[in-house]
Formats: sequence, C-alpha cells, structure tokens
Amino acid sequence: MYRTTLKRLLRIGQSKAVRFGLPLLLLAAGLLVSSSILIATSNIAYAQSSSCPSSYFTVEAVPGTTPQTAKLGTAFGTPLSVSVMETTYSSSSSSSCTTTISGVPGVVVTYAAPTTGASGSFSNTSTGTTTVATNSNGIATPPSFIANDQAGSYVVTAVTSYGTASFELTNTAVGIPASITAVAGSDQSTTVGTSFAEQLQAQVLDANGDPVSGVTVTFTAPGGGLPSGTFTSGGTSTQATTNEEGIAIALPFTANLSAGTYNVYANVSGLSTSAVFSLTNLPSTPSSMSVVSGNSQSAIVTQSFSEALAVLVTDQYHNPVPGVTVTFNAPTTGPSGYFNGGAAVVQETTNTNGIAEPPSFTANGQAGGPYYVTATLPGINPVQFALTNLPPSAYWTAATNGSVSNFGNASYFGSAYGLTGGSPVVSMAATPNGQGYWLTTANGSVFGFGNASYFGSAYGLTGGSPVVSMAATPNGQGYWLTTANGSVFGFGNASYFGSAYGSLLPGNTVVSLAPAPGGDGYWIAGSEGQVFAFGDAQFSGATLDIPSDNPTAAIVSVRQPPT
Repeated sequence: MYRTTLKRLLRIGQSKAVRFGLPLLLLAAGLLVSSSILIATSNIAYAQSSSCPSSYFTVEAVPGTTPQTAKLGTAFGTPLSVSVMETTYSSSSSSSCTTTISGVPGVVVTYAAPTTGASGSFSNTSTGTTTVATNSNGIATPPSFIANDQAGSYVVTAVTSYGTASFELTNTAVGIPASITAVAGSDQSTTVGTSFAEQLQAQVLDANGDPVSGVTVTFTAPGGGLPSGTFTSGGTSTQATTNEEGIAIALPFTANLSAGTYNVYANVSGLSTSAVFSLTNLPSTPSSMSVVSGNSQSAIVTQSFSEALAVLVTDQYHNPVPGVTVTFNAPTTGPSGYFNGGAAVVQETTNTNGIAEPPSFTANGQAGGPYYVTATLPGINPVQFALTNLPPSAYWTAATNGSVSNFGNASYFGSAYGLTGGSPVVSMAATPNGQGYWLTTANGSVFGFGNASYFGSAYGLTGGSPVVSMAATPNGQGYWLTTANGSVFGFGNASYFGSAYGSLLPGNTVVSLAPAPGGDGYWIAGSEGQVFAFGDAQFSGATLDIPSDNPTAAIVSVRQPPT
C-alpha cells in the first residue's frame, strides 16, 4: 500500500469529486478515515470510484539466493532462482480495488557471469551463461553454479523482457588446499630391511596459509625393485587424513632390501605440486668382495699397468657397501711392483659405489709372473689380481766405437764414444729397471751410464785375451766380464763361481756369459757350441754340431729365457 500527503490527496480528490459529483469534504474525510481505498501503483495513490491502476511486473532474486559464498571449484549452496511476478488490480466496489500478485510462467531468463577474474560456470553448459524459463509459479531455477579457481566477489545477472535481477557472489579460497609440504620424516636413513625412525608427515595449507583439515593425502614410494620401502599396510602407497593442523601422518615405513637414496611423494587431489621426502636405505655389513678390474694383465718392467686394480664390496643382499677399508698387498720379492708412491701395501676406502681402487700399480724391474696382488677385508674372503711383468719392449745398440743408439721406450743415458782409447766395445748390459747400462771394451774397461754404477774393470787383468762378454747381476749391484780364453772376472756383488779357462776345445773361444736366476751362477758359451755351467746354473746340453749347410756358423751368445 503506497502513501501520499494529505494536500496531494485533497488535490486528487478534488478532481475526482468533480468527475464523480462527490462533495470534496466527504472524499477527504473518507481518505482520512479509511486507507482501504488507496491503490498502489508507481508510487501514486489513487482514490478509486470505478477504475483501478494498470498491472505491472517485477523481476527479483528469490530471497536467500544472494549474497552467497562458495569455495573455489565447488557449487554454491542455493540455486540462483529468479521470480517474475505480475501485480493486477480489479474493482471490487465503487470505492476500492482488489490487488492480485501472481507468477508469470514461460518467461525466458538469461543468466550471465563475468568472463574474466573471479566467476563461475553453470553445470549444464560449463560456461558462465545459461537460459531458463519460469515455471507455473513464475520461478526460474538454473542448474547449479560452480565457482572457478579465482577468489573474489562478483555479480551474476539474470535478464528478462520485464527487467533484471542481480546475484552478489563470492569465491573463497578459505579451506581449499593450495599447498602441501613435508614437515617431518624427510632426510633420514635406515639399514635395508628396517623401519625408519620417524613417520612421514605432510601439511596442507590454503591460499591464506591456514591449515586445511579433513583432506586425504596419498603417500607414494617407488616400485619396480628400486630402492624403496613399504608402509605397514603392506604396499608402497598409503593414505592419511589431515588433522586440525592440516597435517597428515603416514603409516610407519620400512626400507626394502635395495640400498640407495630415493623420494617418497605426498599428493592431494587437485594440487599440481607434491610434498617430497628424501630417504636413504643403507647397506648392511660387508659380506663379499669381488674383482672389478685389473686382473690377468701384464706390463713391461718399470712400466705402470694400464688397468686400475679395483674391488667391489657388497652386503648379503648384493648392495655396494661404501666406507670400508680394503688392504692391497703386493709381493716383496721377485717379480712384483709397487703402488704410486713406492709402497707395496696400501689401504683404500670404498666409495659410494662400494668400490675400492688403490693408486696406479707399476711393475718392478724383474720380469716374470704371474704373481699376485691380494685385496683383503676382515671377515671376508680375499681376492687376488694375477699380474705379469714383461721384459722391455725396447732396446739399445752399442757400436764398437762406443756410441749408443736407443729404440722404442729405451732411454738414452750416454755413450763411450771417444773414451775407449781405441779398444773396441764388445758387450753391453742393462740395469734391472732399464734406467742405465754398462759398456765394456775388449781390453776390459767398463763404462757405466744412467743408474749403472761402476764396480771395477778387468783392464790389465786379462793376460792379453780380449774381453768378449758382460752380464749384470739380477739386482744390478754387480757384473761379470769374461774373456775369449774363458777367464771370468766378477765385480760388485757378482760372485766368482768358476771359469772355462783351459777347458775349451781347440779352436774354440768364449763368446758369451749369462747369469743364472738369482745371480748365484752363470753359463759360458764357446764359439764351437761348448757350454759350461757354474754355481746354480744347471747344464742342460751343448751344441757341438753346427749344421753342415753352414760350416762357417759359430755360437755368439747364451741366454736364459724369461720366467
């Protein structure tokens, strides 16, 4: 019921009174006494006698539909319903009108939400627009409206041919998971087959940094036989629900039997990021050791072996075991070698891959083999590397004038050129490690170069018989000289074991001398094939019949094959 001022009513009443022939005072009195004859229309009250105002329409949001708030990605609780109503008047008597309000069916209502920023979409179109017609009661009810993923307030409009209604809506991030982080249980380790001390815990927060409770978090560990583990539920995955602090606590976790570092991930549906827990399964105690590289190889004396010696230490589950000390031992006598730095025994710690690798290994100066370098670790069977030292693959040549030429990897240390006093050089001997050599002349003079030490000469001792051969002791601390008539002269630690003097056949001359193993004897060979053995050198036969197809051939040297 609309109201107006008395002055206006009187003015209206006067005109009506004239029209209907009513006394003005009576009309005014009637207006003051009773309001039942006032009819509302467009904020103007009419005193009726025989006609009523025209009907009109209203478009309004149904009460309870605005304002509303919904979480991001969820539907608003109440549909955005619109009422379209028609108000009509009918004359019930000469002095009053009856008001009737009724719903208008079949009215098309078009809804539209913002196209950018905070907004939403209708479930039937997956867009911000939809069209619905009013029912028999004049109510248009669209499908549910779902907030998008942007927080903020906005207005959805409903447009009809009779007018427009508006809905004030708000998308809120409160209580919506926005982040998940690992808050306990990361960066820990345990031995394979045992449980980690601390349970894995992940916290879920909303966009405002507040905890979100009641959220399901899924914890997932690697599968497929990789380093990993299982939850007490029996699998590599488990779920937990966040508490009031937004924290989800996984079931206890046990390392499997594969050692290594890996990640366990915690995820929440709808979040693209994960909480990451870094865990390490430690190997058990060492159980076995095996050769990785370096076995069954050879190197030239005084040269380094090309392949590194290396062993792998593993536990009972075949996991590499880091941080354990392995001892490498080389023989101390005979053919052998030494590690970088000169030691025959070194200790090395296994790396993260369970491998222990000592410094490079160098053959000593004595050819031979195989000999064995042994790797040991307390409580585990040792392993061995079979190695062989090869004779030098290089050589020198000495000319009668004392000049020396080197070939291959043989180093040049000097020559006796111009030092021999006219006596020709007749023989040459090398030191055990190849870092020096001696030259001797026919008159018994000796010249040492490199690490070949001078221990004496036979100059003036040969009785006129020329020196024909020279040989060094195995350790290089001495040498022998022998003359054509079979005399032998020893210097340094080269002991005298006998000579062929007076034992040669007619026309036979000594041409060569070779030391026995260990230097405790030697062989002497004559030009006609006679062989003499002294000390530990064993006699095995002689060549007394030079092939008849070459009657001028003569024996020139005797040597023992490498062992």
